[in-house]
Amino acid sequence: MIINQGVQKMSNSIKQMEEIPMVVDQPDLYRKNIQALVHKYDICSLEDSFNLNLSHTKIIIIDIHTHSECIELIKTARNQNHSISILILVDYQKVSDYKLLQSIPGSGQVRIFKKYPSIYEDINRMVNSILTPEYPSMHSHVAIIVPIYNEESRILNVYHFAKKLKNYLLKANYFSSIHFIDDGSHDKTKELVTSMILKEKGSSNRVHSKRFMDILSLEKNSRKAGTFIKGVEEVRANYYVFVDGDNSFDISDIIRVINICQQGYYDIVQASKDGASNDRKMIRRIMSYVKRQLIRPFMPEKIADCQTGLRCMNALSVELIFPHVNHLFGLASDLQLLYLAKQLKFRVLQVPVKLYDQEGSHVHVIKDSINYLKTLITLSFKGRIKK
Repeated sequence: MIINQGVQKMSNSIKQMEEIPMVVDQPDLYRKNIQALVHKYDICSLEDSFNLNLSHTKIIIIDIHTHSECIELIKTARNQNHSISILILVDYQKVSDYKLLQSIPGSGQVRIFKKYPSIYEDINRMVNSILTPEYPSMHSHVAIIVPIYNEESRILNVYHFAKKLKNYLLKANYFSSIHFIDDGSHDKTKELVTSMILKEKGSSNRVHSKRFMDILSLEKNSRKAGTFIKGVEEVRANYYVFVDGDNSFDISDIIRVINICQQGYYDIVQASKDGASNDRKMIRRIMSYVKRQLIRPFMPEKIADCQTGLRCMNALSVELIFPHVNHLFGLASDLQLLYLAKQLKFRVLQVPVKLYDQEGSHVHVIKDSINYLKTLITLSFKGRIKK
């Protein structure tokens, strides 16, 4: 089913879209069940759906049994509208295909719902949970934690990243907030980012029940670890995204990591630059390969990369892992997080992403690699959770 723009009230709390075409395998079944609830559904088959103009459509809901046809319809929709949200209905007893989420292009939300006998009565609730993020049923708050440190010389990277991220989150109707964590900068990073936040807040036409964009500060530099701890201590959310703020990731990859984690099968979704990095210097490729071999004993099953600065964690994993995180591990805090996840038996998925190395990185390849080796030794002796 395709749901177009134009919201009108159905009751005190439920909102419904005008002119709602639906793309389903069994049009007659939906006509019988949906028409009793809402009189403005325009139900159509898969064949008719490819003639629809989706360029201004907010959400598409799909109930197509054939996997290949479902993928074809999704790609057609995203080709017309890169940020269109997608709600997929699947049979209750069918094993959810989470690899499907990795193959969907674009930057809009993607949700998979199981069909059950009363599914028709809950369609409005599902739609509102996507189109109206503040709607009190079925929404999840996503907090974006962005560490920053001495970024004055490359503040434009932070500006561009923040603006793109904000626009994508608002366009895709995420109930979300962005939190910059200043890691004890010695330059004008805090002042510049604060000014940017005030400007970006003023350009948003949405009223947020949570602080949408803010900055928190550490007094001393923690080499990243302290920013993670500060973020989860200060912000309450259902999902936490930890991402570098230097504009080194495509926003569509960040959205994809969120979509997969929100589906609920994995507790942590870890991005990986393996096989997907662009324009990386040879020495960084070599050092990354060596590190991956050394950290293998500490990693959860099928996870080979902890160094890519993008991951999404659900609230439970954050709640149970972070009390054990030690800020003294610095840049190796990413490794420590996944080592703790392994010990606590959380489900972790690795997802390939594109990575763009930015000039002015605070990572010193040789020096930090030596410190990293020292950290591995410390982690092997002191990194286990005491029972």
